[in-house]
Amino acid sequence: MVFTPFRLRELELKNRWIMLAMHTGFATGNALTERDYAFYEERAKGGAAAVTVLLAVNEAGALKGMYDAETVEKESLRTLAERVHAHDCRLIVQLFHCGRNESAKNHGEKPLLAPSAVASPIFRAEPQEMTAEELAKTKAAFANAAALCKEIGADICVLDMELLDTRREKNLLGTFIADLVLQILSFVAESERNSIRKRQAEGIVAAKERGVRFGRPLLLLPENFENAAEAWNEKQISLQQAAKLCRMSVSTFYRKAKAVRKCNETVS
Repeated sequence: MVFTPFRLRELELKNRWIMLAMHTGFATGNALTERDYAFYEERAKGGAAAVTVLLAVNEAGALKGMYDAETVEKESLRTLAERVHAHDCRLIVQLFHCGRNESAKNHGEKPLLAPSAVASPIFRAEPQEMTAEELAKTKAAFANAAALCKEIGADICVLDMELLDTRREKNLLGTFIADLVLQILSFVAESERNSIRKRQAEGIVAAKERGVRFGRPLLLLPENFENAAEAWNEKQISLQQAAKLCRMSVSTFYRKAKAVRKCNETVS
């Protein structure tokens, strides 16, 4: 079964072996290198019906070591398509934007942008919430990246929504309908996000009225904290010794001691 040909609309596959997308981390500049070509060409030579390449839609959405559609050299992508096609293999390009799923350290000086400021459960870095303008630019980046892939000869098309498949209606009306649908989807997504934030705020207010306290639970100071803090303030013991006596971390003891001292000064 896996060795039988398969037809996906106008796309002919010689069998059903498809290499899925993976982040190779090969990118060191803007142009694909022989290392990239050899990696995918080897899979094509091995009999795969198609190989999938990851391409970020813009520089802001690229992982470390990943090419992006805004800066990649177009001819180097075209060369990859030609070398893969030479072995009767199709080239699929998976358009990508990392969103929140990247560590701040690896992302460098670029802002970590996502639709909402919710931290990734994997990397735990809180992203910067996109503005309406940034959302529009990201949407445009996906469209531009798709156009680039078609230009260099990649075998891709939008299949998950019929109205967005403009291959059959390559005219002003077809383009207008596709853009209109994207605008509607963007509006719905924005409305849903605002609704979620509103419900979340209302839930927080209701919880506070019920006496629910958010954040870490308050830790009671140990009985010997006052004596240890006084001894530290009088420079009888070091900060590390005082923290150890109270079985607290140095930073926590320092913060608590400063707060207590400030409170005492205010009262007096």
